[in-house]
Formats: sequence, structure tokens, C-alpha cells
Amino acid sequence: MTHIFSTHIKPTVDELIETFGTPEYKGQFIEAWLFEDKKRRKTAEVELLKYGVNAKFRSAYKPLLHFFLEDLDAESKDLSHIEVHYPLHPNAYEKRFLLEMYPLSALINETEINYVAHTKNIDVYDVMV
Repeated sequence: MTHIFSTHIKPTVDELIETFGTPEYKGQFIEAWLFEDKKRRKTAEVELLKYGVNAKFRSAYKPLLHFFLEDLDAESKDLSHIEVHYPLHPNAYEKRFLLEMYPLSALINETEINYVAHTKNIDVYDVMV
């Protein structure tokens, strides 16, 4: 067997902890979107808090869906109606960002949800509840 190449790439979450988990960043707030599961992201937030660094690590995988799963306090909101304005990028398939929301409608089946394409802003979601 011939071995041509081998490498190890450190996960981004570990790089963030190494970079910001130092006394010079005490009191700072950092926010990042990562391809890590919820447990690892929350563990990393706690690790940085030991250094006095407040961090919010969000899921980079289907960020809008994970907003509803992890960040929206559904118990304190009236979720009888939700309106989601989604990006519409000229260089992407017109339903590309709608596909990112699957299976949101099934998760909130008691709530009316309307999806509206942004006409001006092509890089963010806006959620109205």
C-alpha cells in the first residue's frame, strides 16, 4: 500500500477556543456558525465562559431551521402566525433558500407560516412571529 498524503484539520470550534480562550479576550462576545452538533457547540460556549468570553455558536447547517429548534422561545411567543422572508439570490436557484427550511412547516404544524421572497436583501432571513 502506498501512502501519498495525510493531514489533520483541526475543527473550527477547537480553533475558536484556542484563539479566544485567553485572558486578553475576557469580556468579549463572539458569535459563529459551525458544523458541530448542539452538544459540542454548547460545551464550547461553556469552555470559553471559563475565560470570561461570552460566545454564541449557532448551527451552520440549515441555520433558519435551527433558529426555530434552538433559539426561538416558542413557549413565550404567540406562534399563531409566522412570516419568513427568505433570500433570493440572482446566482442561485430561486427555491434554494426555501429548501433550507425543510421540514420547518411539519415541525410547527399548528402554526400558519408564510414564506416571502426578499426583493432587496439577498443574504438574510427575517422572521416575524
